[in-house]
Amino acid sequence: MGKSDPLTTGSGIAVVYLTQEISFDEESPLSEGAGAFIDRLKELVDDSRVKALVVRVNSPGGTVGASQEIHAQLKAFKAKTKVPVIVSIGDIGASGAYWVSTAADRIFANPGSMVGSIGVILNTYDFTEVQKRYGIGMMTYKSVAHKDLLSSWRKATPEEKGIISAMMGDIQAQFVETVSTGRHLSPEKTAALADGRIFTGRQALEVGLIDQLGSLDDAIHYAAQKAHIKGEPELIIEEPRTPLQLLRNLLRSSAHGFPQRIQLEFSQGSTLR
Repeated sequence: MGKSDPLTTGSGIAVVYLTQEISFDEESPLSEGAGAFIDRLKELVDDSRVKALVVRVNSPGGTVGASQEIHAQLKAFKAKTKVPVIVSIGDIGASGAYWVSTAADRIFANPGSMVGSIGVILNTYDFTEVQKRYGIGMMTYKSVAHKDLLSSWRKATPEEKGIISAMMGDIQAQFVETVSTGRHLSPEKTAALADGRIFTGRQALEVGLIDQLGSLDDAIHYAAQKAHIKGEPELIIEEPRTPLQLLRNLLRSSAHGFPQRIQLEFSQGSTLR
């Protein structure tokens, strides 16, 4: 299967890639620019050649807002075009990437793909020992009590821990509701699965988090069948970013570091970050 533009038949399947971490931080070397992905979907909405959409997902997740907006844009794409939307999970479709995937009509994954990780995480640094040992601290001036809620230079108070816990709980409830609705699972069953655990593709099929085991080619052929395309489907392909592009972004952003942010992300060592 290869790229075909213009299509000889006037119809085909669009294949778009959602890879790396999901974020609106377009300059991050490890982030998939959510804005660019959404713009691509908006272009495809008005492309009459597109009879089905396949989203190739290979991501550990990302930020909450970016994941929600891509999910909403996929639903809007489905509502406007009335074409099948299929997700194909490669190595990993977890957390925010799984949130996005639940907008699809059908989710494919490989038997050994990593799927799920329905949960929310917020990481902050703890520099309090640095201050004690080296006498280097942070002077903070604030107009209201909780403006420095996530400060790394002091311990959180019990009240602040309660505020953060409530915030995380609300996002978790939104995640569970999205999965429950998108996967047609009861809230009770979804909540039981939403403890942050990761599933293999085969396990995910057993509990209803995906619909079918298979490769990207399998997902494309299924999409062709649902779109009533006979013969080998022709493809409109949006290529994923290359390692060279990622390296260029890394060099551009190396001096800026990464801000604190609430993540929908599965991590297992540095290979998935």
